[in-house]
Amino acid sequence: MTQKFSLNKIVSDMEISRKIYLQYCDLKDAINLEEKKKEEIGICVVETMKKLESVKYHKGNLLKIISDEKENQKTLTPKYNCTHIDLTTGAEKELEAFLMQGKSCLDVLIKIFKPLFEISLITFSEYGKKVVKSLENNLKNEEKELSRGLIEMLKSDEQWLKKWFKDERDTVSHYRSIISSGFVNIKDRDGNFVQKSPKTKEGVPFEKIVDMLYHNILSFCEDFIPLSLSIKFHPGILLKILHEEERDKEFPRKFGLQALNSPG
Repeated sequence: MTQKFSLNKIVSDMEISRKIYLQYCDLKDAINLEEKKKEEIGICVVETMKKLESVKYHKGNLLKIISDEKENQKTLTPKYNCTHIDLTTGAEKELEAFLMQGKSCLDVLIKIFKPLFEISLITFSEYGKKVVKSLENNLKNEEKELSRGLIEMLKSDEQWLKKWFKDERDTVSHYRSIISSGFVNIKDRDGNFVQKSPKTKEGVPFEKIVDMLYHNILSFCEDFIPLSLSIKFHPGILLKILHEEERDKEFPRKFGLQALNSPG
């Protein structure tokens, strides 16, 4: 009898697959836990990937709105001799959705602590401060030493996590819409109308915000998962950052394994 099987495609984005899933596959055999726990970790990894793709989806939507508006502007002539401000394009809604999904991604990511350490965290609260406290209060002494890299990363990323996925995200979730300049059509010195894409209250263009934050959150997940896994590696196995020449040319993952006291 021929055995039936299914081949599932998890996410369409190769960068997410390489940096998250393939990296996990490289490291999972080093985890000193029973297979059931490893399966639970794998589920957390996959769910994190799905959330990352949702974050990227809203980034793409926002950038398309901005691109389309720039194209439309080439063929439109403003009716009135004044500055035009448009808040109806959907750009603000996409930025809000981007922030919501970004925070949701962090909330899903932190679920990896349950199978790894028996630490149950409902959300990635207080921009990582409670995550650090949970590690410091619940890990065994030898594990606390191994968690230093993860804790240092969490502390170093506090600024952007707090600004966007605590303060701004909480504001649009509970209080009001995001503050935006809207698309602005204004006359230049030659009397021609020029368009400026939406900016935040600090004057930063939306496209720069989502480019920067998507890079940050993808890199954060890329580092967070291996650093968390390494705390539970078999004795004598360490996590190491691979030099460029050590990385696979087709799928260059960032981390590898190293035996204790071995060179490199």
